[in-house]
Amino acid sequence: MTTPVPPMPARAMVPGPPERWAALFETVLWTAPVGIAVFDLELRYLLVNDRLAEWHGAPADEHVGRTPIDVLGRSGEPVAEALGRVLAGGMPVLDQPVAAAPASRTASYYPVRDAAGALFAIQAVVVETAGAADDRLTFLAEAGVALAGSLDLVEVLQRVAELAVPALADWCAVDVIRDDGAIEQVAIARLDERQAARATELRINKGLDPNAPIGVAAVLRGGPSELYPDVPDSLLQAYARDAEHLALLEALGMRSVIVVPLAARGRTFGAITLTTTDSDRRYGPNDLALAEDLARRAALAVDNANLYRESQEEARALEREIAARRRAETTARFLAEASTILASSLDLDRTVSEVARLTLAHLADVCAVDLVDDHGLRQVAVAHTDPELEAAITIARARWTDPGPSDHPAAQVLATGRSIVVGAPSTVTWSAPADDPDQKRLLDRLGITAVLLMPLTAGTQVVGIMALGRTGDGREFLPSDVELAEDLARRVGIAVDNARLYEERSRVARALQQSLLPPLLPEIPGVEIAARYRPTGAGNLVGGDFYDVFQDGDANWAVVVGDVAGIGAEAAAITGVARYTVRAVAMHEYRPSEVLRALNDAILRQRPDERFCTAVYLRLELQPDGARAVLSCGGHPPPLVLRADGRVEVVEAALGNLLGLFEDVHLSDAVVRLRPGDAVILYTDGVIEARRPDGSLFGQDRLVELVRRQTGTSAETMARRIESAVLADHPDRPTDDVAIVVLRVNG
Repeated sequence: MTTPVPPMPARAMVPGPPERWAALFETVLWTAPVGIAVFDLELRYLLVNDRLAEWHGAPADEHVGRTPIDVLGRSGEPVAEALGRVLAGGMPVLDQPVAAAPASRTASYYPVRDAAGALFAIQAVVVETAGAADDRLTFLAEAGVALAGSLDLVEVLQRVAELAVPALADWCAVDVIRDDGAIEQVAIARLDERQAARATELRINKGLDPNAPIGVAAVLRGGPSELYPDVPDSLLQAYARDAEHLALLEALGMRSVIVVPLAARGRTFGAITLTTTDSDRRYGPNDLALAEDLARRAALAVDNANLYRESQEEARALEREIAARRRAETTARFLAEASTILASSLDLDRTVSEVARLTLAHLADVCAVDLVDDHGLRQVAVAHTDPELEAAITIARARWTDPGPSDHPAAQVLATGRSIVVGAPSTVTWSAPADDPDQKRLLDRLGITAVLLMPLTAGTQVVGIMALGRTGDGREFLPSDVELAEDLARRVGIAVDNARLYEERSRVARALQQSLLPPLLPEIPGVEIAARYRPTGAGNLVGGDFYDVFQDGDANWAVVVGDVAGIGAEAAAITGVARYTVRAVAMHEYRPSEVLRALNDAILRQRPDERFCTAVYLRLELQPDGARAVLSCGGHPPPLVLRADGRVEVVEAALGNLLGLFEDVHLSDAVVRLRPGDAVILYTDGVIEARRPDGSLFGQDRLVELVRRQTGTSAETMARRIESAVLADHPDRPTDDVAIVVLRVNG
């Protein structure tokens, strides 16, 4: 059984001879505003009209006898698939989308039958949709918005390249003419990293011939836009300077190229190169017009960026002038304020520290002041705009006390009494070796680019040195800065001379105190930590009590609280031995009892008299559900544990002998589990032995009751309330040194 052929629809006959039919067909085919193609049954082009040939970017005669894939590459695969469907089913395939960004087109495919109804060809009609023009306008509008989003020249040109890919090209490059006449590629965007690598290799190895007759150089010399729908080998051979250059050009795989100028105010300053490679897109006049429109918008954006930059430079010049005037007006006020501070007290360290901090708002980002003493240089003040860096500098500089070798800038300032400006320093402290790893890390964090070293003079004697440091590129010390800083340094020198007698009495106490306590408490993850310390005696900062918190060699946390018998320099010496011995031993010994045993041995070997020490050492191991504390007491009051539910436990299981009296001491370890909300309180006997007005002691029972009332409070609040209760009757002069450390697991 055969399928009947449907009758051909009736058509109006064109009057006249067949020549009229031929003329009508030719007119419709070649002048139609749509793309028309006819394929044979092997899916090869029989004919193509001019409009479709223009859209394909290839002459009409180059289509004949070739398949869509031959002509369009991968873009021809949907065309071949639609033709196959018509061939297989004999039915039209309508309104198939055609990728041709930023325009939009659809294609319909119709079977062509003879009078007997036999299929002998397939017709394709490609129509640019009503939204194609709108798509171009949308693209240009979006480009305008994107280009207007920046006033930075390089960023604008990079946005141009990125806008073009993939909307207009597979890769895009933007070149500009530098002030010296050289051609520089300032932006590139691409779809294929391999092509980008080859383009970079081409530019690096061969550069760009400024005298080339075609391409970027020709357009930059003021030539018109260039359109190459196809890039034949002959064009590359004509452009190449040698065989190697030709090989690099061929490796790019360029299929179609557009070069358009970037021009503003009558001058060409750059060029945009659009290239297709793997997409097989071929450029035509419409693409060139769109690229030129994009280039005009980009040139306007670049011109705006240049005008903005010029206006910003003028504004900065005006700002510099205004700043100079303001600087002159504020110099007198600054020096007057500094003089007022220096004259307000004989406490030299405090007043110099205030002046050092005052310099941060006027002269520098970091300031350090050192005074000459019998042992070299004594650090008096460190100020930095960042509190953490200020603490780090203070710790680092405390390690070294002499001005270094004679050729060191600090030593030269002290020897000659003249100021010196140096660049980025190689040392944080005057005498520290340049290869000290801790110092190198700190220098990297500081980023100091210029240092001004000035002598502090009292009469004809150099009594100290002031160092001002600046950070950031280009921040140098101007002559006016040096003049102002030297005036300040002279005033500080006079204040040093006026306070010399008072300073001499308290100098040793302050130096010792710096070594007894940590400058800052560390941050322990998941654990609050707070500490309080109050020495005995008005004006005496050195006591026998001490505490320390640090990480041990196993990355766990160690806390030590101790009490050396007596006060003053002798007690401070033992305190220093205790603190640093504990730190050193804790790096390789994790049992608290053994750490205290090593401390006992150290005191016996190094004590200058019969002084002894008590101490409690706690090792804190952080755990997912809280913490595990292992502790040992050497003749020290037992710690208290405040549970989250309000219970208070006295840890007496770890009590042992005093340290520094006997070679064989009894010491043991106790383990305490700390859950979220639990806290442990370490303290010295100055807490429980504080005298009340009636002569009675504060006592452990009262301390336990006070701690119980702190349930749910923070570690800081707990430490402050304990201190306040102990010192309530003696707020200015406690009867004994007081040290308190509170650890609380977050809950």
